[in-house]
Amino acid sequence: MSTGLKTGVATAVFLATAIGVSAPTVAESDVDKIEIRLPLGVIIINANSILQAKSPGKTELAPRFLMHVTAYSSSVDETDSTPNVTASGTRARDGVIASNTFSLGTRIRIPELFGDKILVVEDRMHSRFTDRVDVWMPSKWDALRFGKRQAKVEIVEL
Repeated sequence: MSTGLKTGVATAVFLATAIGVSAPTVAESDVDKIEIRLPLGVIIINANSILQAKSPGKTELAPRFLMHVTAYSSSVDETDSTPNVTASGTRARDGVIASNTFSLGTRIRIPELFGDKILVVEDRMHSRFTDRVDVWMPSKWDALRFGKRQAKVEIVEL
C-alpha cells in the first residue's frame, strides 16, 4: 500500500471519529483501492484519486479541489532523459499537465488561470508532489514566470 493511500485512510478515519461516527468499516482493501463505508455514504480512495459517494449505490467524483498549480517545460533539468515524451507516451504540448493526484487521461479545467481551456493529465511529477498539478509550458522562461499559484481545479471527465 502506498504512503499516500495510507495517509488518505488515516485522514478518513480521523474525520469519521471527529464527527462522532464509530470506527468506519473498510469494505474492500487492496493495493489500488480502499472503500470506507460510513453511515452517510462511502469514501473510495484510489491510488491516484479520491472519489466520494453520497449513497452506497451512487459514486461520483468530487468536482473541485483547491490546489497548487505550477508549470514546467521540456528541459532536461526538469524532466527525465526523454524530456518531450510524457508518462502516457504522448508528446509534451499545450494542454498537457502532470499530476500524481489524478489518473492519466483525466480532463480538468482551472478557470481562474486558463478560463474554459481543458487540460489533460498525461504526465507525472516526482513522487513527493501529491498536492499540485504542473502545467506544461513551451519554454523554461514561461514556466518560471508562471511560478506557483493556488487555484480551484475542476474535474471535467475521468
